[in-house]
Amino acid sequence: MVSPKITISDIAEDVGVSVSTVSRVLNGSGLVSRPQRDRILESAARLGYRKQQRRRQAGRTIVTIALVLPESTPGPLHLFYDTGELVDSVHAAFGRTRVNVVVVSVARWRDTFEQKKMGDVDGCILAFTDPDRHLSEHLEEHGIPTVSLNRIRPDGNYVSCDNRNGMSALVRQLVSVRGADHDIVYLDYNAIPAVSGERRDGFLDAVGELGIQRSRCHVYEIHHLSQINDRFFRDLSENSVRSVVCFNDVVAVYVYQAALHRGMRIPEDLSLTGFDNSPVRQLLDRAIDTVDLGVGTLARTAADWLRSCVIQAECRPLQVVLEPRYLPGDTL
Repeated sequence: MVSPKITISDIAEDVGVSVSTVSRVLNGSGLVSRPQRDRILESAARLGYRKQQRRRQAGRTIVTIALVLPESTPGPLHLFYDTGELVDSVHAAFGRTRVNVVVVSVARWRDTFEQKKMGDVDGCILAFTDPDRHLSEHLEEHGIPTVSLNRIRPDGNYVSCDNRNGMSALVRQLVSVRGADHDIVYLDYNAIPAVSGERRDGFLDAVGELGIQRSRCHVYEIHHLSQINDRFFRDLSENSVRSVVCFNDVVAVYVYQAALHRGMRIPEDLSLTGFDNSPVRQLLDRAIDTVDLGVGTLARTAADWLRSCVIQAECRPLQVVLEPRYLPGDTL
């Protein structure tokens, strides 16, 4: 015997509230008090309610997408991407569908997701950041389709650059130009641990594949850019280091400027690589050899998936790792 389908009317009758109140709660609205919301959600789970996904007409709907960015920090840590490029990529993916892109810091997510006048959030992009437990629970509880950028989450949806292979490709390019008969430093910036580990492993992979003596390869870990100082350059000189492979372009730009300040020539005295193809790369008179993170492609792929979830009501798992692209410069 087929079990009868549970509707929001059944939940409303069970809890003793109006159908419209149940609808607001099941669609994630913040206009209902917490105790009443909890009772409705408990009833829905107990009765076995399943929300029916319906297609939405692309040209007759307004979609709200939350673009969650890293928490603001002192210094240039987050200068590796262009927020405008992220927003433009979301709009491009939705085409003629009107999109309200709400940009919010991960530290202030409640301002958007629990804002009573905000309305429903239809989808969420976690751009280069990691949600706390409360945000993760909120997204799951409200059934908001969510995708991460440049974070590989085995139990979630993501679009990521292949950071490990990208760094290996940079090292191989460096050795093809400069040779392997000199000391090389990998300058690890662990302020972004979710990515720094992958890139460090990529450096070590290439060292092993190329047969470079481990004694000639050094991993130099910094916590702040201010550690790229006189002591750092003295260590490079004492170890006869001729190449520095940096965690990203922000670090590479800092090294470049600090080296010039100390009378060094790039690349004659010191070759240099970055990663990300950041906007800051354009600040120098020489283009740093780098790998393109592909910010626009990451965001467009994520937004295409959200469009499928929200407009077509087809929300299949998304786990994509994009092939990195080497961008030649003038610093090898």
